Amino acid sequence: YALGEREFPVDSNIRRFFGRALGIEPLEVESLLARLLAEVPLDTDVLRNAHLAVLDIAWEFCHGKAPKCWACPVREYCSFPKTRRVQGGSEAKREKASSPLPQKRWVGPGKGENSVD
Repeated sequence: YALGEREFPVDSNIRRFFGRALGIEPLEVESLLARLLAEVPLDTDVLRNAHLAVLDIAWEFCHGKAPKCWACPVREYCSFPKTRRVQGGSEAKREKASSPLPQKRWVGPGKGENSVD
């Protein structure tokens, strides 16, 4: 979506999120997303919003060493908690995690406040 192009930038967060969610090797994610972009007509606004949503979830919940699967809004669709032993938080933390998405989002250097209202 950068410069109006139909792109879905792939970094370690994107690889980890899709690798875990789909149960594939992280290195397969880039080729899977390239095939998807070639076959599905998504406009740049949809791609940008999807990319930012995945980054929000990966940043907030899908950490490399200690994922917060118990609080993740896509847990029921994700293969990672079903195939790996995931340590959850306390019941109080689980109950607090009713918000579907985090309220803060990283928007990049030099772009002002890092929150979404």
